[in-house]
Amino acid sequence: MADSVVISTGTGTTMGTSDRSGVHIQHVLEIGSEIHPAAHITVTNSSTQILPARAGRRRATITNYQTVPVYVGQDTITTSSGHRLDPGMSMVVETVAVVDGITSAAYTPLSDDYTVQVVEEYEGDIPETVAGLLAWWDYSDATTLYTDAAMTTPVSSDGDTILAVRDKSGAAHHQSRASSGPTYKVNIQNSRSAALHVKASSQYLVCSTMNPSQLKPCSYFYVMKPTSYGSGGLGMMQCDSAGDRVRFYLSGTDGKMSVDIPNVALLLQATTTWNTNTSRIGLTTYGSAGAIAHYQDGSANGSGTSNQTFLGTGLKIGNADGGFDGHFFEILIYDSVLSTGNLNTIGNYLAAKWSLTWTGL
Repeated sequence: MADSVVISTGTGTTMGTSDRSGVHIQHVLEIGSEIHPAAHITVTNSSTQILPARAGRRRATITNYQTVPVYVGQDTITTSSGHRLDPGMSMVVETVAVVDGITSAAYTPLSDDYTVQVVEEYEGDIPETVAGLLAWWDYSDATTLYTDAAMTTPVSSDGDTILAVRDKSGAAHHQSRASSGPTYKVNIQNSRSAALHVKASSQYLVCSTMNPSQLKPCSYFYVMKPTSYGSGGLGMMQCDSAGDRVRFYLSGTDGKMSVDIPNVALLLQATTTWNTNTSRIGLTTYGSAGAIAHYQDGSANGSGTSNQTFLGTGLKIGNADGGFDGHFFEILIYDSVLSTGNLNTIGNYLAAKWSLTWTGL
């Protein structure tokens, strides 16, 4: 198999007894010590991707719970060119590239079963495997959330006020504020915690070490759940200094994700609404030449071109001319427009972690 190594094979546990001439993949993403199930994939007698390209992958274990062989390989494999994986056997491969599977005949599986399982393992945290990570704020990681701006006392209970968030990227772009921070809430999405912002209470935090100029170019991921739009919309992030400054927000008119510089230019407005009380993965990319695009759950959702200069200092998180109502789950900012493969790597990571959808760009 090109660019991959079969480390070992071993006996697995056979599941099911019917003779099916095809495979139904259960794809599992392992993040640290946790295992997160992902979508099932049907593999038939045409070469089909069972393992996407992902940077930083250490290994993947493929186990055949079928009663017929599965052939595994790369570069549009056939039953002759692929590695044969017999029933009840496992194969461990080391590769960051695509892996395909094929069987000898077509098969339509039941909707609630699987016959092959793929488990991916990674070294360290997946976001760090993609180059250019500028900031990473993870509201599910209580060890990075603090009840004081000096970051000495971690949150400990549901309802604690968050006054600082430690940046996990290593770039030390921490968030903090002396008072009126969001609220730490447990078991909000996929049994994970989140930061609850209340617009009426003007709850937000500030990252004083990042400037708007660092958002051009960028790839900006945000996982969140707005509860209402209200008058003036919901501010996700904006420049902290006064004057004309860039804003990322959900429009109060129709709930569409928008980017603008007030009194200067509307850079982007999404084509569809981000529904209230709906958890989604958002992605906004902004290129150095001015091309800007928005994606919701991995699907294109608006684009434009506006080669503006981002002025000012500092970033407010959870505020843009008013505030935000709802939960923030996780935010990642990269210092470039990432390749499609790397955008999908992060999108898939977030989808698996938060039990959401990422269709793939």
